[in-house]
Amino acid sequence: MPDLEFLEDYGRRHQLSSRASALRAAVRALREAEAEDHYVAAFEEWNESDDSALWEGTATDGLETPGP
Repeated sequence: MPDLEFLEDYGRRHQLSSRASALRAAVRALREAEAEDHYVAAFEEWNESDDSALWEGTATDGLETPGP
């Protein structure tokens, strides 16, 4: 059971109280990785859209550049 051994070792190395804590950490990491993939896809979709170019024109509205 290499997976259980890995969870136990991970728990020891990270000072977790139980194998269940290590499993929760693993699930959290999987969720974060999946969320990151979704953010990347959404950002790419936004960059390729016509709306992105329209919004880019307003990105500096109200900001002044420092003068000499």
